Amino acid sequence: MQASNGDHRPAPAEADADALLRARLAVADAAFVAEGVTLGLLLEWAERAPPFDGLPPREQ
Repeated sequence: MQASNGDHRPAPAEADADALLRARLAVADAAFVAEGVTLGLLLEWAERAPPFDGLPPREQ
């Protein structure tokens, strides 16, 4: 058995520029949505939090 040097393999296909752009846009959109959901949940939790007026002062 002889090992070949790989000359018979086909050349790698060129990446489709539109596909790469669509993939990058999809990742950016997903990150934007995730950030918006996170901020929305934090704001919702902050609105539901009890007021701080009745808390005793902090001891230092």
